[in-house]
This record gives sequence, structure tokens and C-alpha cells, in this order.
Amino acid sequence: MGKDKRKGTKRSSTFEYYTKSGKAGELMDRFGVEGVKFGRPGEGEQRSQKDVDNDIAKAMMNDYDYRRSMEAGAMAGNKDAKKFAKKGFKAGNIYSAAETMRELKDEYGGGGGMNGARNRANLTYDLVKADRNAQTAAYDEKYAKTTDLNSLKDKLMAQATEDAAEPIEPSDRMAGVQDRLEGTASNTPPSLFDKDNANPAKADDQADAARNFLDDYKLDVKKGANIKSDIETGVSNAARHVRDTYGR
Repeated sequence: MGKDKRKGTKRSSTFEYYTKSGKAGELMDRFGVEGVKFGRPGEGEQRSQKDVDNDIAKAMMNDYDYRRSMEAGAMAGNKDAKKFAKKGFKAGNIYSAAETMRELKDEYGGGGGMNGARNRANLTYDLVKADRNAQTAAYDEKYAKTTDLNSLKDKLMAQATEDAAEPIEPSDRMAGVQDRLEGTASNTPPSLFDKDNANPAKADDQADAARNFLDDYKLDVKKGANIKSDIETGVSNAARHVRDTYGR
């Protein structure tokens, strides 16, 4: 009985290779590999232990669950799994690879059997989940999380509120302007169309009608806009110009 390259991992005996028992038998069953066959040279097929090991290693490399589980175990932080994930499976390391997979099963899968579709799929799932959790933890350590950013935002907003200046009080002059604006807010100048429904002026001709209309409008403008006397003179001059141009 020889030893695998991994220290302390024993290889199976020729008898186990022949009878498909022991650890060799487990691997042959797991990967569907035939055992040792004896015969005289030239009389039928012969299979040595090395032939069996090569076939097991090849089957390991082609098995999705086995390779993916080993890869995920490596990414989750298992150093032994990392060696197999990087170098692959060979005839000389199939037993140590199987032992590493058993350790991964105990650590991440909670123990149990190694064979059967459900056991294989569950082990792969558990190891991939462990890989993702390790990746997320690394991201959380390197990058700020949304909760961290929200916490920082709340802190800055609270500080800004605390340090905010008192509301600005308007000066006496500005307060007076605001009062005057509020007092005249409803005194908007009338429109020319406000007279649409007014009774027509009683005059003998168009000039008197126009003059009366302008006089009334002038008074409305003065009242509505609170125009002072100097502005009133300007409006009167404008009205006189209109009258002289279009009146008599």
C-alpha cells in the first residue's frame, strides 16, 4: 500500500482496486470507473492501478460539481482547495483531493454523504454561497455600503441644521418696501377693456366721446396705480396729445 502525495493520505491496496472496495471503491463508484483487471498478456484486457487512477483523475476534471465545488472552496478561503483549483486533478493527487472535498463537506455542508445527486448539488451550492459571502465581506471592507452612506448623510444634515444661521431679518427700509407693496397689491391699473360694458358717453360727436373716455380712464389709472401728481401731469399731457391728434 503506497501513499498519496499529500502527507498521511494512504492509497488503496490492489485488492481494493480489484474488488472496488475501500477508498478506491468509493472513487470508482463516484466517477463510474472500472477497477483493476488481471490477465495474461495478450489474453483479454488488463487494467492496472495506474490506469484506474488516471481514469479517476480524468473523470474528476470533467465533473462539474467536483471542479466547481473545489473552485468555490478555494475562493471561500480554503488553502488546500486552492491548490487543486489551480493545478487540477492528477493520478498522483486524487486521494488528497477527495480528502479535501470531504473536509469542505464537513465545514460548509454540515457533513453527510458524498454521493448521490442531491448531496453533490447541495455541496456545490453551499460552497458557492460561502464564496459569495466571502466576496461580499471583502467588498464591505473595501467599499462603503449604502447604510454607511445614508448614516453619513444623516450626520451631515444634522450638523448642517445645528450650524445653520438665524433667519435674516429685513432692514427697516426693506420692511417699508414690503408693506407698500402689500398695500398696493390689489390696486392694479385697469385695462382699457374694463370699459367694454360701460354706457356710451353722451356727446354730440366722436371727439367729445373720446375725450370723456380718456378722462375717465385717466382717473381710473390714477386711482388704481396710486399715481402721484407728477405722474398725473404726464398722463394728462398724454391724453391731451391724443385729443389734439384725433379730436377736434
